[in-house]
Amino acid sequence: MVAEQREMVQRIDDNVIDIESNITTAHGELSKYLASMMSNRWLMLKMFGVLIVFVCCSLALYHLITDVLVVPSIYFGIVTHWDLFIHSFFMFIIIGSPFS
Repeated sequence: MVAEQREMVQRIDDNVIDIESNITTAHGELSKYLASMMSNRWLMLKMFGVLIVFVCCSLALYHLITDVLVVPSIYFGIVTHWDLFIHSFFMFIIIGSPFS
């Protein structure tokens, strides 16, 4: 009976050692994953910033072109194909394709 208990205690001790190594390995893997997520977060923030800058520049260019080309032609009562093209082009850039 004492031999059986000694063997059981030895198995419990071996299991505790295995659990400790598994916890250490899991901690290392979670640390790697956290570092990966932090770098991806910065990448997403950078991409979002570039997208915001692009949209702001597109809007500024749209308003610049429409103020210079479209407004004078509207004052004279003339709507040309060029005006419609500019408006459609920038709406396509800002909103996206209506066919997607």
